[in-house]
Amino acid sequence: MAIDKIQSESINLADTFAFTGTVTGAGEANTPAWNAYMGSQQTLAGDTFTVINCDTETVDTNSAYDTSTKRFTVPSGHAGTYFWYIIIRETYDTDKEFRITLYKNGSMYHQYRVQLNPNGNAGRCYQSSGILELAVGDYIEPRYFIGENPVSGVLDNGVDNTKFGGFKIRGS
Repeated sequence: MAIDKIQSESINLADTFAFTGTVTGAGEANTPAWNAYMGSQQTLAGDTFTVINCDTETVDTNSAYDTSTKRFTVPSGHAGTYFWYIIIRETYDTDKEFRITLYKNGSMYHQYRVQLNPNGNAGRCYQSSGILELAVGDYIEPRYFIGENPVSGVLDNGVDNTKFGGFKIRGS
C-alpha cells in the first residue's frame, strides 16, 4: 500500500499489510520483568506479616529485583502499569488463617485472605495477582501472614513452588 493511499484514506484494520522496513511504535517490550523463587524452605512465626524469602532469580531484565531485600524497585525511565503475582505453596496441616499480601513502599496494598479448615490443607498452592501503577523508585514486596500465634508454618521452596514476579504492561 502506497503511503499516499494511507494519507488519503482511512486504514481498514481487517486488511493484511506487508512491511519491508522497520515498524516502530507498534508495541512495547514488557520490561522490566522479574521472577524469583525461594531457594530454601522458610519457617514463619504466627501473627506476623513476614517478607517472603524469594532469594533466587530466574528472570530480572533490568536488575530491578533485589534478592537481599526481596523487593522489586521501579528503575529510572520505567514508571507505568505493572502486572504482579505471588504464588505460595504451604506445607503445614492445621486450621489457621493466612494472607498473601503485597506491600507497596512499606504499606499494605493488597491482601488475599484464606481460612484453612481443620481437616487439613497441607501442601496446597495459592496465588494472588493484580495490576498497579508504579512510579520510578516505588518498590513492592511479597509478605505472608499466618494466624494463631504461636503456631508457625513453612513455605515450600523450589522453582515450581513459592515465587514472586511480574512485568510492566504499559508505560505512563
